[in-house]
Amino acid sequence: MYLLSANRRREDAAPFGCKKVKDSVDSDTSGKVQYAFRRPRFPIIYAVGSELRSATSPAAFQRQLQRLELQGAKVLDIVDATGEGWAFHSDLMIVSPLTLKKRWKKIEVIRLFNGSDNARRIGAAYPEAYIPRRSLVRIIAEVAALAAYAKPNKQLEPTARAGAA
Repeated sequence: MYLLSANRRREDAAPFGCKKVKDSVDSDTSGKVQYAFRRPRFPIIYAVGSELRSATSPAAFQRQLQRLELQGAKVLDIVDATGEGWAFHSDLMIVSPLTLKKRWKKIEVIRLFNGSDNARRIGAAYPEAYIPRRSLVRIIAEVAALAAYAKPNKQLEPTARAGAA
């Protein structure tokens, strides 16, 4: 009896007393965002198509992803508050610092916003003249606020009345 139970333990155990792990990676269907290694510094900005979005906390990012349909986008590029590049893998529901674009420059963040649908919707562009005067952290915070203000489903107040003279 003892010999049989010892053989079972040997079959279940991997070298060095570790448990065996499946060879394949399954998609995460729980819908909860996981973070590999560490979390990004919030606020974050990310682009879905030509739409720029921002999140101020992990909970806000989770809520946005639940409402978002990511059929075409497998990987979303994310910029955190420090200008570090991150990647969100929608099939695994994981945010990872392992990305091809590690550092974002001020001009890249500004051009990302100015080329987005958000900038066209509110009819404004972030001025490139602010680059020497503002830090990257401040530019990212301001772009995140502008992206949140110009949400696609948000009704903007008209600047002038149609019938007013």
